[in-house]
Amino acid sequence: MLHVKEVDAIVEAFTCSRTNAEVVAALEEYGVPAAEVRDPEDAVRDPRVVSRGETVPLAHPKYGSVEDVYGMGLPIKFSRSQAGFDQPPPGLGEHNRTVYCGLLGYSEERFEQLKTKRVI
Repeated sequence: MLHVKEVDAIVEAFTCSRTNAEVVAALEEYGVPAAEVRDPEDAVRDPRVVSRGETVPLAHPKYGSVEDVYGMGLPIKFSRSQAGFDQPPPGLGEHNRTVYCGLLGYSEERFEQLKTKRVI
């Protein structure tokens, strides 16, 4: 914290004399990770963010693709394997029967009672 004001002055002089694109390009040229400060709507659609898999266009499992709707991606890279999502998240209660009857061992009758009483 000894020279914070001096460093801030250097950074300010560098950034104020260039456009955002010029600053980012100059930093990237030297391997410095950089991006413009953007609002969330622009940030999730940034071509660099999308190309790295940080965000992905979303498709509804029932209604298909919705134009310009993005969600979290999985930007994990392996040398010989591909990471990603094999299916969309389940709908509310979609796996209840599997959980209650399969994993928890409830009878089909008990499961139906819970549904009828709107417990699940």
